[in-house]
Amino acid sequence: MGAPPLAYLTNWRMRLASKALPDGASVSEAAARVDYQSESAFNDAFRRWSGTAPGFFRKERKSRNYLDRPHALKSPQENRRPGR
Repeated sequence: MGAPPLAYLTNWRMRLASKALPDGASVSEAAARVDYQSESAFNDAFRRWSGTAPGFFRKERKSRNYLDRPHALKSPQENRRPGR
């Protein structure tokens, strides 16, 4: 079976946002692109999804040597620390 509809929608929205952030979108722009009315609600949802704040995620992905890091090719869920 697949994921519940709300979980599927949230995952889809966060994946879109995770692509927009390193491409130059601000956190508020990324939130608006995935139809969040509140930047705060977006921050909370993104942190739950990725394990990190969207601003940090954006900076990390934009860094020059990001792809040289061992975690770069993993999904955000695989990068979570144990217990989160």
